Amino acid sequence: MEEDERQARVLAELEIQDTLAKQRAAAEAAAETLRKQEEEARAALEEAAAKDRQDQIDRETYMTMKEAKLAAERETKARKEREEAAKKDAAKRQKELEKMEADARKAEQQAA
Repeated sequence: MEEDERQARVLAELEIQDTLAKQRAAAEAAAETLRKQEEEARAALEEAAAKDRQDQIDRETYMTMKEAKLAAERETKARKEREEAAKKDAAKRQKELEKMEADARKAEQQAA
């Protein structure tokens, strides 16, 4: 009888150890799964942060290019306006010169 009881205790102890080993293995697998999920989440966050930074750079670049384009357009418009004003001024001076020459010819004819 004692031998049967001892064998039963040994068998029970082996079953308990087997159950504990299975639980330990399951816990380790769960912990590994959590570590992998944490790494994936960290990688996703880093990727999202990098994308946000690139989007911000792209927005700033676009705005800088847009501002540069607007500045160039303003400068072109101002230059054209200056050129037009210079042409008008030159035409006005040419007319004044022609009038002065005509007046001078008239004065010479009247003097002669």
